[in-house]
Order: sequence, then C-alpha cells, then structure tokens
Amino acid sequence: MNFGLCFLKRSFMMTDANLTQVDATHWVCDLRQFVGMNFYDVRDVCLFLPSGSGLDANSALSLYVQAGGSEWMYRGCVCSLRPSETFPLQWPPGSDNPQYPAQIGISIEPLASVSGKEEQISGSKENFAKRVAMDLFTFMQSFQGAPVTGDTLMVPANFINRWFVKFQEKFRRDPDFLTRDSNKV
Repeated sequence: MNFGLCFLKRSFMMTDANLTQVDATHWVCDLRQFVGMNFYDVRDVCLFLPSGSGLDANSALSLYVQAGGSEWMYRGCVCSLRPSETFPLQWPPGSDNPQYPAQIGISIEPLASVSGKEEQISGSKENFAKRVAMDLFTFMQSFQGAPVTGDTLMVPANFINRWFVKFQEKFRRDPDFLTRDSNKV
C-alpha cells in the first residue's frame, strides 16, 4: 500500500489499490461510482501514508478535486514529516453536470513544488479567520445605538454567547456563508 484515504462519515478505509492508477505517480477515483450525484455530500477526506510507505523525503502526496469539467484544484498534501491530514474537498461551484465525473486525484510531486500551493491554502485559512472576526465585529457593532466613535464599543456581557449561537445557526443553514464571497475581507 502506497497510501490510504477515507471519506469522513462516508466510507471505510480505501487504499491506492481502490483507485485507478493513471501512471507511476497519479491515481484517480470517480466518486460518482460510489455515491452517484450525491458527491456534494462528501465534504472531507483523510489522506495518509502508512508506516514504511517508501515516499521519498523530498516528495509529497498531493490531493486534487475535479468536477463538472473544472480544472484540477489542489486541496493539500501529506509527506514523511506530516504523514496524515484531513482536507475539505470544497467541490467547484456548478460541478453537478452529469456528463462529467466528480474525481479525487492523487499525485506524487516534489515537495519544493508543493510548498507554494501550501502557502496559498495557509492564506485562505487566514482569510477565513478574518471573516469570522469581521462577523463577530459586525455583531458587536449592532449593539451600538450610534456610529462607533473612538476605540470603545459598549456590548452586553453575554455578547460572545449570543454571537456564537447566531454564528452556529447561520453555519447550520449555510456552511459556506463565510467563504462564498472572496471580496468580503
């Protein structure tokens, strides 16, 4: 076994033998063969290297998604220093065209070439954190009767609890509400 993966709450462990090997460094899995058009419900995947996998210390095992005829989109990687990770799949919008597969791609790549892709993901996580903070700040501002002046906001003592309840309700209705508009930050 070169690697394994598991779709959280959706599958048992799968190995590279369960995927279609395209060449010596690429594997593909069409999720529609397992879940049909419900691939959107498959949200997270855990990718891991077994002990003694033989992956070179200068290489990474990268995970990509493709659906609806989109380009392959990078989601993350594992390597000998970080042998397992869980990734959000974040399917491309408009990818529900039944003429196209919904695929997971695995690729062995030089660790140096993956580092730039990892920096982009790190920046995305930072932007996500900024969006959460902005949502909290907007909620705090809603308690002000007049426009905010100076450096002081007057908020109720239980505002964090109230915000978190509201945040959870919005998240349950729409898990992508913070990431949908990339111009928000």
